Amino acid sequence: MKRPYRFRNTPREKEYEYYVEDSNAELNEAKKFYNNIDKEHLGIKSKYNNFFNCLVEEMRNRELLIPAIKKFYNTCFKINPNCGQKPLLENAFNLVTFNLWSDSFDESEKKYILNNSKNIESYFDEAKFLADKDIRLTKETQNTHHDFVYFFGRGGYKNFYNRAEYNFKEPLPRFTHEILSLIERGYFTTIGYSGDVDQNLIMYWEDGGLYDLSPLGCYTIMTGYQVDLNPLVNKLKQINIDEIENDYKEFLKEQKKIFYETVIVPLMKWKKGSTEKLTQELRIKKHETTDGYIYILANKAFPNYIKIGSTMKDPRIRAHELTGTGVPFPYEVKFKILTKNCEILEKKVHTILGEKRVDLEREFFECSIEEAKKIIENAVKNGK
Repeated sequence: MKRPYRFRNTPREKEYEYYVEDSNAELNEAKKFYNNIDKEHLGIKSKYNNFFNCLVEEMRNRELLIPAIKKFYNTCFKINPNCGQKPLLENAFNLVTFNLWSDSFDESEKKYILNNSKNIESYFDEAKFLADKDIRLTKETQNTHHDFVYFFGRGGYKNFYNRAEYNFKEPLPRFTHEILSLIERGYFTTIGYSGDVDQNLIMYWEDGGLYDLSPLGCYTIMTGYQVDLNPLVNKLKQINIDEIENDYKEFLKEQKKIFYETVIVPLMKWKKGSTEKLTQELRIKKHETTDGYIYILANKAFPNYIKIGSTMKDPRIRAHELTGTGVPFPYEVKFKILTKNCEILEKKVHTILGEKRVDLEREFFECSIEEAKKIIENAVKNGK
């Protein structure tokens, strides 16, 4: 269950309960993923084979489709000597498909079309069937291509990629390989639009104008992908997919180390800190007496801010715990005082300095060390 947005009337202990639940759930998920990173290479072969098989099937259908298109258009593009240089296609298509005659047809044109369009309907059906199949196969190839390429997209991190990248403080290493580059770009580099497909199959020029004559779709019977897939298929036949799998296994070994430092360690700190805060809030609520320190920490990375907190251990240990990968300089203890009810008194100090608090979720304040020191000493003196 995710913690809801914090409202002013939300009990603090309830917030920390959510923090503990969230951190524990995410940490368990991260540990499970961490233990299985070594198996992340599994599935490469099956995804590649799915892509390759779809590509081959698309290629074979394309080898039937192109001749069917040519046969259909070559029949329709016969020149009508009685009608100038216009081909028959548009009028023949109206005749065969809609069984309609245009009012503008004269008898000589009508007779010519009837004599020269005997097989147009069967040619059209054949081309349309293969074109519909091409659309389906192209979509399947795209999907399997996407599955294979993006298998490596967040290699070694998956759902934890953003957290790892944030804590790594620089772009995470990405898996690269010449085989992967061929597959990633090879299918799409030869993509074209309708104008790139053989225009003799779909258009004709007259008086400087380009006319679309395709009855099978806007501008083209094709969906816009490369006509000839043979060159790519021949290159892929020479690929040794075991090579990319072995290289990826080695890559994952290095990423596992980074994953531990950038995901597991921060999540453990989050869980530990949330648990301590929850325990602290519950003690305060029960008015339990706790002996400990109220401290002031400073960091050169944040010259205008100080951290005021409480701990039942040496503040130097707390300063060391707070110093991590996200802070370029270590925290320094500028003041500490041992007192009873340290957690309750800490809350009083936070309330007094409320207007100078940087964030309600954090214990940072924009004030001088001397000012904070006086307020802490007075709170301890009056609290005894």
